[in-house]
Formats: sequence, structure tokens, C-alpha cells
Amino acid sequence: MMRLLAIALTLLMASAGLEDATAATGFPQAKINHIDVSEAPKIKVYFSLLGSSLKPATLAQVNKVKIYHKDKGESAEFLMGVADDEPIFPDDMDDSEKADKSENPPELAAAIDQEEGAAVVVVVPGHGGEEYKGELGNRNRNGAAMFFKKMGKTHNMNVVFYNDFVWSFVKAQNRENELAKYDLYKEKCEKWADLQLPMYGEPPAEDAASDPDEVLCGLTSEYSSLGDFVKKKVHEGFWPQLFRLNPVLCGQPENDPKFMSIKVPKSERDREKNPYADHDGSSAFDVALKMLVKEGKPHQPKIMILTGDGADGYVLADEDCDIVFRKECESGGGSIGGGEEGEPKLTRKERRARRTGLASCMKAKRQQRINKKQAEFASRLNSWISLAKTANVRIYSVVHPNATPEQSTRLQLLAWRTGGTARVADDPNEVVDHYDTLIEELNSQFVVTFNDEDAVGGAPRTYIVQAFAPQDDYKTEPYEVFIPAVKVKSTVDELRELGTEKLGPAGFMAAAAGVGLILLLILFKLGKKVFGGGGAKALKKAKAGAKGAKGAKDMKGMSKHAKKAAKAKDKAKKAAIKKKAALVKAKAKAKAKAKKG
Repeated sequence: MMRLLAIALTLLMASAGLEDATAATGFPQAKINHIDVSEAPKIKVYFSLLGSSLKPATLAQVNKVKIYHKDKGESAEFLMGVADDEPIFPDDMDDSEKADKSENPPELAAAIDQEEGAAVVVVVPGHGGEEYKGELGNRNRNGAAMFFKKMGKTHNMNVVFYNDFVWSFVKAQNRENELAKYDLYKEKCEKWADLQLPMYGEPPAEDAASDPDEVLCGLTSEYSSLGDFVKKKVHEGFWPQLFRLNPVLCGQPENDPKFMSIKVPKSERDREKNPYADHDGSSAFDVALKMLVKEGKPHQPKIMILTGDGADGYVLADEDCDIVFRKECESGGGSIGGGEEGEPKLTRKERRARRTGLASCMKAKRQQRINKKQAEFASRLNSWISLAKTANVRIYSVVHPNATPEQSTRLQLLAWRTGGTARVADDPNEVVDHYDTLIEELNSQFVVTFNDEDAVGGAPRTYIVQAFAPQDDYKTEPYEVFIPAVKVKSTVDELRELGTEKLGPAGFMAAAAGVGLILLLILFKLGKKVFGGGGAKALKKAKAGAKGAKGAKDMKGMSKHAKKAAKAKDKAKKAAIKKKAALVKAKAKAKAKAKKG
């Protein structure tokens, strides 16, 4: 089945100039999805083991894992592994080295049990195509809601819902319980994303959205209610903004897009023009991809879940064009029945031949439209894939049963080419089943954590994982990762960083002074025992130190860093008071205005 899928994808994409199609082959399959090297030499490898139906293996089904390193042009070297929760090492490793490594043994766990989760964006179709008016629409929204309920509690997530507009969760005043039109907040959201880059996805201050002019966009750790927001949406509109490909139209659409300020050109001459020219709107795919690239933490797995039928542009364009194509084809070969306007009545054989000719003519014209749109998709594909791979974004797709072959191909190609997986539903009942299996795949990823002393900063390192199931074992393809150049911190440095993080600069200085006092007192007592009464001066100094520690809040008694921290804190406090006063003033003004009106 997977082999047939690969062939079908290759043929479809070749017809549109997309010969470099990559589909899923060779299942069952083990694959590395992500490697976290942020704490090197501590390494964390996320990998999965999938069967031919894309059903994932779980921890209960894998009893042993081995980790290998592979230099270019060399054979793989076994480093260490885990078997039945116990570490395993190479046979030629001496006992003392095994004992050393056993102090920080390799561990195997499931992704859902990690203290820190992934960066995830779920893309959901919301257009008003006929298929979504009934069962498929309900299953689509209810199924999409499951991603926010069943994927664990430690992720950073958001949703992108698209129809004639792109919608997402934006936290702003008066916008707390529903999705918002992204383009209304686009400028502020992009500014927000740029501000978050130095924070590497750390959560913002709690009152960051208290100002009416400020918004919180993008990934959020408070995503449990997003599924309910998706359920509340309705399917409407006829211009899904998935990729914003230039629509190939056949005349004036009956349903104009809501966002357009101009009419779609009617004439054949203007058909090549882009009807989106006056609308600088966002595409759902680009919004989701940028969200993951800009806001996902460097060490986090980054996941885009792309659901739907792949429809883009005008959903009724095929029907409109078929009417035009039929007229054009018939005008070239006459009507099927004949006998009209003096035309002689056709024989059965002639009618059959004319039907065949009409079908062939319409098929050729349809294919020309398909090729044109696929060619535009192909022109953007490489940049999308390159960006996703550079940022280590995996795309996982679930294709709905109403997708045309070329639409399905787009969604599948984005998944397979970025290292994700693609599932295709044959009917509405399968949509939720595939959503559920994908959640299981992501939750049950294996995470093997180990120490690799040779993972030196500033150099690449290539790993292979071998997973042992009861019936067989499977090796992943080699996965190269670059180890960042990191400063080796001393114990003092680490204590200083930890203390500053927990207590703040001023608090840490005061605490350090207190610890210093205790040490001086201990030394005084020891000195008195050893040298007799010669410790009086030490006691005097210790008391002076105590006085200095007690007055650490006084600017004169603080270090240079403590002074800066205190000034910054004072400045922030004043700004907060000012902001609060402005907010109270704005509320009072609004209340007076409402009362007056």
C-alpha cells in the first residue's frame, strides 16, 4: 500500500513539475524526530517506531534501545543503551568506565511524560464547502479539539483556523473566549513575536495584556480551552486561505470573497491577474510556520498538525470551470445528440465517439488548471521545506475525504518531506480515528536521555538509534545535529546563576553576605581554639560584615550589579504604577462616555 502511495505521489507531482516527491516507504520504520543538545553533553533523542498502518509502538512493546555514534565514512560505534530499565554498555568497556557512566545512566521514557513539551500549532479548515455542512464538519471541529485535550499539559500550543480569513487565539482586552481574525492583530503580533525571540519562548508577565494597545500572540501554555473555541466556530466562506495560491478562475465567481475590495476580473485577458492583489492578507500555513520558527524554544520539538482537504482559493472554481470547459469543448465538436439547427442526427457510434471526445477535451482542460496551480505550489515548496528543516519543524497531516488528488498530494508532500507522517481518511468516520492515532504517535514518541562526553561544543555529532521489539529490531537513519559552543561553568558560576535566578541580584548579594558572615564566625571560633584570644579582630570584622549584610538594601551598601538591579526594579515599579493609572483613567473616560451616550 505504501509503495503504491509513493508511486501515485510521484506521478501526480511529476505532472505538475514536482518530480522530487518523497512518500512513506519501508514500514515498519524507526525514525529520529528531534535531538535536544541544549545541555550537552547531556543528549535527549526523540524517536518513534511506526507500523505499516502508522500505528506507533509504545514503551510496553520496546524492551531495549541502543544508541550509536557515526563519523562520516566510518561504521557506527555503539555508545550505550537501555534494556529493561537497566543501562547497557559496549563489551570492551572496562568496569571502572562502566561504573562512572552508571552514575548518570541512560534513561528511556515517553514524550508525554517529559517535564517540558513541544511547540505545537494545529491548522484547521473552516470554509463553507458543501461537505463541511454535515457530519464531516462536526467531526473536523470536534476532532481538532482533541489535540488540546489529549496531548498532555506541558506544551506551548495555538490553533490556526481558516476560511475567508485566518483566525488564531490572540489574548487582548475583550478577546478572551474566542478566536480572533489574525490580520486585525498582525502588526502587533509580529512585533510581539520579535520581542519574544530573546526570551526563547519563556512566558510573558501576567499583566502584559492589561494595556488596551498590547496583545499576547502565538504559542501559549494555557491552551486547554482552545479546543472549545474551535468547536464554537462554524464552517463558512468559499475562499479558504490555506496557502494563498493564485486562484485559476473561469469567469466571475458567484461567491465573492468577503475580504476583497475589488471584483474578480471577468475577461479572459484579466484571468491571469491575481485577485488577491489589493489584499495583503496572511495564509494559514505561513502564520503557523512563522509561529513555530519564531516562538518555539531552540531545544523544543516543533510540530505543525496540518488537517483538512488542502483546498485553497475558491472552493467552487472546479464547478464553474467545468461549465465553461463543456461549452468550449462542445463548440469545437458539436453537441452530443446532434440533430440541432439543421445538423444531421448522429448514429449511436458517432454519439459515443463524441462523448469520448468531449470527456477527453474536458479532462485535458482540467489537467491544465491543475498543473498551473501545482506549479505555483511547487515554486514555493522548496522555501517552505528549507525553512521547516532549518528550524526543525515537523509537519504531520491528516487529509480529509473530500480532498481532490492534487490537494491531498500537497498535504502529504509537506508531511513526508519534513520528516512527519501523513494519514488519508477515506470517509468522515476515519477523520477522528486518524486524529486520535496521530495524537498517540506524538505522545508515545520514545525519549532516550544519555551523557555523551564526546559531544563537544562547536562540532557536529551524528546519532543512530536501534529499537528492539519482541519480533524484530529497527535502526533509524543517521541524524546529524550540531553541538552548540557552550561555556563550561564552574560550581561557583552555577551557584551564582541559580541564586540570582531564585532570589534576584539584590537578594542574592544579601544572601551571599549572610553566608559569608556564618563562615567568618566559624573561622573565628576555629581560630580562637587554635590561636587563643587572637580572634578578636576576626570577630570585629564578622560583626561589620553582618551590619553590611543587614544594610544590603541601602544603595550605598550594594555592589554595582545590585545597584543596577535596584534601579531597574524601581523604574519598573514606577512604570507599572503609571500604566495602572493610565488604565484607570481610560476606564473612567470610557464609562463617562458611555453614560453620556
